Amino acid sequence: MDTVANISLDEESVVTLETVPSGGRVPTPADLLSDVEKWKTLSQKHEAQARSNADKAKHYEALLAQLPGNEVETKKVKDENADLAARLALLEKANKAAQFEVSRARVAAAKGVPELLLHGDTLEELEAAADALLVFRDTQQSVHPTTHIQGNQGEPITVKRQVSESELDSMTPEQINTALADGRLTDLLTGKS
Repeated sequence: MDTVANISLDEESVVTLETVPSGGRVPTPADLLSDVEKWKTLSQKHEAQARSNADKAKHYEALLAQLPGNEVETKKVKDENADLAARLALLEKANKAAQFEVSRARVAAAKGVPELLLHGDTLEELEAAADALLVFRDTQQSVHPTTHIQGNQGEPITVKRQVSESELDSMTPEQINTALADGRLTDLLTGKS
């Protein structure tokens, strides 16, 4: 039987079911009984299916509970995951440190400065430190010590024999002035002899 049902909810939350016959035919009591039986059969079928599903769920949970070491296995897997996460963190830290060392070596090679003198956490900081070292090096190279402290450049380095007190007594003033200019009286003047 083809019927159209209008379901409405009134203000008192009462459901009103109004059956409108399709095709203009009024349903007979036999038709209505047939519909009731059809819906009753479908309801029983769905209830049976629901009971079956509930029984299967209980059976599944019982099987899970019977598994040996289920809680132990779950804890073991969690512990393994935690260990793997810790190892991953260590490896990431080591990788970051290695990448930093590579960056520092590259900057040192590119700028021509000692790698150990470069400090900083980023590539920009490393490059700034290298530039500062270059500026310092250039300022230090432009300051030359005076040559009179170093002696005459180009002459072989020789140790001049110092004059003793007995020799000084027998020297003329001219010889003493020459010995003084040559630096052979240094020990006597400083009291080292």
